[in-house]
This record gives sequence, structure tokens and C-alpha cells, in this order.
Amino acid sequence: MGYINVSILLALVMVFVTPMVFADDATPIPEAKPQVEQWFKTNVAPLPSRKGLDPALVAAEASPRTINVNPKGGEFKTLTDALKSVPEKNTKRVIIKMAPGEYKEKVTIDKKKPFITLMGDPKAMPVITFDGTAAEYGTVNSASLIILSDYFVAENIVVKNSAPAPDGKRKGAQALAMRISGNKAAFYNCKFYGFQDTVCDDAGNHFFKDCYVEGTFDFIFGSGTSMYLETQLHVVGDGIKVIAAHAGKSAEEKSGYTFVHCKVTGTGGGIYLGRAWKSHPKVVYAYTEMTSVVNPTGWQANKVAEHDKTVFYGEYKCTGPGSHTAKRVPFTQDIDTNEANRFLSLGYIQGSSWLLPPPGFKVNQKGGANFKSINDAIKSIPVGNKKRVIIKLAPGVYTEKVTIDIGRPFITLLGQPGAQTVLTYHGTAAQYGTVESATLIIWSDYFQAANLIIKNTSPMPKPGSQGQALAARVNGDYAAFYSCSFHGFQDTLCDDKGNHFFKDCYIEGTYDFIFGRGASLYLNTKLHAVGDGLRVITAQSRTSTTEQNGYTFVHCKITGTGTGIYLGRSWMSHPKVIYAFTEMTSVVNPSGWRENFNRGYDKTVFYGEYKCFGPGSHQEKRVPYTQDVDQNEVRPFLTLGYIKGSKWLLPPPKY
Repeated sequence: MGYINVSILLALVMVFVTPMVFADDATPIPEAKPQVEQWFKTNVAPLPSRKGLDPALVAAEASPRTINVNPKGGEFKTLTDALKSVPEKNTKRVIIKMAPGEYKEKVTIDKKKPFITLMGDPKAMPVITFDGTAAEYGTVNSASLIILSDYFVAENIVVKNSAPAPDGKRKGAQALAMRISGNKAAFYNCKFYGFQDTVCDDAGNHFFKDCYVEGTFDFIFGSGTSMYLETQLHVVGDGIKVIAAHAGKSAEEKSGYTFVHCKVTGTGGGIYLGRAWKSHPKVVYAYTEMTSVVNPTGWQANKVAEHDKTVFYGEYKCTGPGSHTAKRVPFTQDIDTNEANRFLSLGYIQGSSWLLPPPGFKVNQKGGANFKSINDAIKSIPVGNKKRVIIKLAPGVYTEKVTIDIGRPFITLLGQPGAQTVLTYHGTAAQYGTVESATLIIWSDYFQAANLIIKNTSPMPKPGSQGQALAARVNGDYAAFYSCSFHGFQDTLCDDKGNHFFKDCYIEGTYDFIFGRGASLYLNTKLHAVGDGLRVITAQSRTSTTEQNGYTFVHCKITGTGTGIYLGRSWMSHPKVIYAFTEMTSVVNPSGWRENFNRGYDKTVFYGEYKCFGPGSHQEKRVPYTQDVDQNEVRPFLTLGYIKGSKWLLPPPKY
């Protein structure tokens, strides 16, 4: 998926419905790396579910302004011009969306312009580059990007200083990529390139996640109080190479750098983790992978002997050949769990009061970007929409009846893989009519859903009642579902009309639990029948041989409770259903398909089975009108051509 800028038309709506919580300043980052992302999502929750945030930040996020920048032409051609449009003492979040490309300019964000976000496309990250040096500007003012304001955020950007590497001869060859002097700043998926003094992490509380920092000597330096999480520290060049030069000057100073679940890499060897530029540096590495490029001594020897007693260099449960502590300098702190925890929690950077997750590309026609319901998010999309709109759902239960009308195409509902994102309602045919009872109704074209559970929680209908209760109804053309589950009893899924694709899904029901006249391909999907009594999977409702629709199930699996489950029935005169390479357990009725009430349908139904397997696939007792199709007959049902997929089908977006 692309992202919004002046040349790529894409919109993303973020929907979060979670309890209002205080961010936890005390819970440490877990040692197990796979658990880090969940820690982050729990402790750095989106704004709508947070308490305890700075009031000024809450107010600023309520009505953000978006500016588009493109060096090839657009609203603004340079970042500097875009920043000039932001008023001094700004009180609203200003999101500057940067089109892919190179921005050759020296950018300064003034102290009087807080709440600025620079945002790029993760697939085509924009590059801010300049060649300033200390000789020309002074060391800290040589940076390509200087941030003096508070509440700054950057996501998916590259910042470089293109000045040549210091050669030991030129004076003032230091050349910063970035200087961050504002308080409460966050950087997500950003890359910083330079040589000596790449990042001046100067003053204030800062957070870096999924970043990359490259340099030679003192390439992270200053008096910031900063947490670097899952960030790669890459050392280049020859000669003396040092990562951190934290500038703490007294024991009372609360600043310091902590590197958690990071990775130290580089060229050559002998890289020092840090040095005592000033008297009281404080640097901690925890759960960090240190490759063989790290100097066995770990830290550079202090030029001032008294600094041996004042430096704080901590290492905690690091890994890799460079983490061995046998030859470490004697003033290395091999800290214990209690000492480490204060460097492993958000409290170290006072994060509970200001840190928010990365913004992503969020659009709301009314100015806000987070919603408490799916319906509210959909209402924000203009009728006649021509942009892909991704509605990103936080885990939880959404109890609402959702309809996406025909005038709002290109919508994606996206849940988090591995989490429970449930859309549920209890509509019945008695209340709404059968097809209108669905929890989710999709009228529009080019719809996508991934990682969702869609339920109708109405009870199982009694015989003769109007208890049909749909989970979903799909009427739009060109719809795709990935890793979605549909739960109901009678008429679970109305696969009603259009070309549709289901992959890695789960569909559960009792009678006719997939029905309609869609032209649909179900791949690697589980069909699970529940309940007692008469049970039928499909009721495909083609009415003539000229209709180009039908259901094909490929590499699927049929399971259920009890036995006697039918693969399908002739609700209408010309149903077309194919099962290929599908595992049929013993729950399948030996006759396969339900006998036709209208004997004339024996000649018009198309029920095909091809190379299925399992105890339920045996053909001996199948109804006589079952088609045991051959390779040539089945081929059209096994390709994307069956649903015209080459023209529209795309893989699911990432959460």
C-alpha cells in the first residue's frame, strides 16, 4: 500500500476502541524479543484510550492539520517553506507528509513551533540531506535537521549529512545529521547517516524505535535522556570508533542513554560502546546483541582517572560475541535486575505523559483521526471516495451493525494478526429480513478485510422460525478476505454477488451457511458445521447457465460435529459448486449433496469434486448428478481467471 502525498492517493483511517488506561511508567521492557511489540502496544496506547497525557498534547492532537510536501511540486516544494507556514506558538499537531525524494536543505524547527510531525512513506522513505560542517556552522549547528521545539515526531524518514568523513587533517570536519534539543520527541523507523557526531541527542526526553544510526566517532552524543528500542547502531570507517559520548556533568543530572533490544554492528573491529566526554556519562545497554566488532574492553579508557569513579556504564543480559565481560574495563557496571528496571521502563523518559504510538497515515474529513466505532470511521469517508482507506482496528469487541454503502469503495478493515478483533451483532431475519440481518454488510467494490472475527450472536434458530442470522453479506464486486472468521448458524455468510476471494478463513454454521450467487474462490479455508439436524454448507443460487457465478473451494477442509453434513443443495435451479484438493472428514454425508426437491434440477446443477481426500470424499454413494470432473474441466475453477483476479486482487496490507 502507498501513503498519502501529492502523488500517491491513499488514505488511512485508524480506529481504536480500547478501555481508557494510564500508560505504565513502571513495567519494564520484557527480555523476550517477541514480547516487545505487545509491551509497546500495551504501554504506548493510542490517544483515545489514554489517561494522564499532557493536556496541551491532548488538545493539539484533537484537530491536526496536514501539509503535503513534494520536491517535484505540490502544496510546498521544501520542508523549510512548509515549516514557515506553521504559526509561532502553534497549538495544533501539524503533520508534514513528505513525498518520496531527496530534500537538499538545511532544516531548523524553531522552539516556538511545537507539535510538528515529519512523516514519510515506509516503502519510499524521503531523504533530508545537507553537507554542513563544524567549520562552517559550528558543531551542533552543522546538522541537516535541527529540532528545537517540543512534542516533535518523525516517522519513516532518512536524515543524512553528506559532508565527507573527517580525515584528521581538516579542522571542523564534524558534520551532524540531526540535533534534537526539544523535549518529548519520538522517532519511529528513522535512519540517520553521518560520520563523527551523527546524532546530537542534546537535551530533553526522547524515544527512538526501530531506527538505524550510523557513524564513526561519538556518533550519538549530548545530554539527552533517551531510550533507544530495537535500533541498529552501525559503525563505519577506520581508526578509533565510539558509539556514545553522553555528556553528563554531575551525579544529580537525570540524563542518560539506554539501548534496549538493540544491535551493534559495523566494519572492522575495536568499536567502543562509549566514552567519557564529560565527567558523569550514563549509558546502559540491555538485551542488546553485540557482534564481534565490539572491543573486548567495551568502553574506552578514561583520560581523566577520576572519571573511573563517576562514569555509569551498564550492561544487562546482552548477547553475542561482543558482549563477553571478561576483559571489560573495571568501571563497567554489571547491573542486576532491580538496577536495570529503571532503565527499561517508560518512567526513564517520563513517557506516560507524552509518548504516543507512531501516527501512521491518518485521515478524517472532520479533522480527527481516531474513532470509537467502525461506523463513525466509515461516516468520515466521503461518498464517491477514490482512495484506499484502511480502517485499522485495535484488538477488542466491536458490538455494532456495520454497513458499507455502495458509494464508498476501496475500504479495508484491518485487524491485528494473532489478536482478537471481533465485530459482532445479534440481528435476525424476524427483525431486519434475512439478508439485512448481517452484522457486516458490504455494498461497495474493492473491499478488503484481514484478521477479523465476524459474528452474529443470535441463538440457533428453531425449525420454522425466522431465526436466520447472518454474520456477513458481500454484495460488492472485487472483495478479498484474508484470515477472517465468520460465525453463525443458518445463513452465516451471504456470498451474494460479485467476484470474491477468501484465503485462510474459517466459516462456521448449520444450514446454508454459505449462500448467494457470488463468483467466489475459497482457498485454504476451513468449513465447520455445528449443531444437530439437517446441515448443509452451500446454497449457491445461480438461476441459469448464462450466469457467470459459482463457488469453488480449493485446498479447504470440512469439519464439524456429528455426521451427515451435505456439501450443498439446489436452492435455485443452476447452482455451481466445486470442491478441489479438499480434505473431507467423516462428517460429510456419503451422498455428498442433498437430493433435489425438484427432479428437473438433476440436469441443471453443477456439483464438482476433484482429487478430494479423506473419509468423506469417497464417491461410491454420491448422488448420480455429482460431477467427477477431470483435469481439463477443473482447470478454469483453479485459476484467478475464475474471479477475474489478475485485474484486482492484491495481498493483504500489513498491520
